Amino acid sequence: MLSHKKLLFIGVACLNSVLISCYFNSPTQSILAQNTPETNSACGNTKLAPETTNSGSSLSALALDKEFMTKVAQSNMIGIQTSKLVPRKSINITVTNFAEQMKRDYEDWNKQLEKIARDKGFNLPKDFGSENESFLKTLKQVDGDKFNRAYMRGQVQIHSNIRNEFEKYCQQGQDQALKGFAEKILPVVEKNREEAGRKARLL
Repeated sequence: MLSHKKLLFIGVACLNSVLISCYFNSPTQSILAQNTPETNSACGNTKLAPETTNSGSSLSALALDKEFMTKVAQSNMIGIQTSKLVPRKSINITVTNFAEQMKRDYEDWNKQLEKIARDKGFNLPKDFGSENESFLKTLKQVDGDKFNRAYMRGQVQIHSNIRNEFEKYCQQGQDQALKGFAEKILPVVEKNREEAGRKARLL
């Protein structure tokens, strides 16, 4: 005959088994699983919120699209302009080679973004933004080693800004063309950022 302690242990184990089974098979868990699918894209392992159709959400999504395109375009433009300064300001082969590659990357990214924006009837900004203007002004005032350090550190910051915008859009944005753009470019942005950081530490 089983002792009272053994009976109590068996009863608690059975109850825990029932509770766990109910949790994982509950309607709430099924709904959450359907509405927040996980993705393993270059944007990171994020859970995407379901798209909504009410007008308020649509306006919010449109504002997010415009903000994303504006900030990324401005980062691309300041990246291009600062990289164009390098041949006149530096004789460091590491910096000049890096700047040449960055100029090509920024121009390519901006070309892709321009096409998406054009398809949506959105005009990308022509200005850099006040913060970027200040950085460009600073670069124009220095030469030699000071310029090299400022340029490379600036590239780290520009790429960090772009990465942050991409990751934010991956989590909050809904437009598939913009998501695809972010997913495609993000690994290159991160690679460039890390390379700029390594080179900056050596200057």
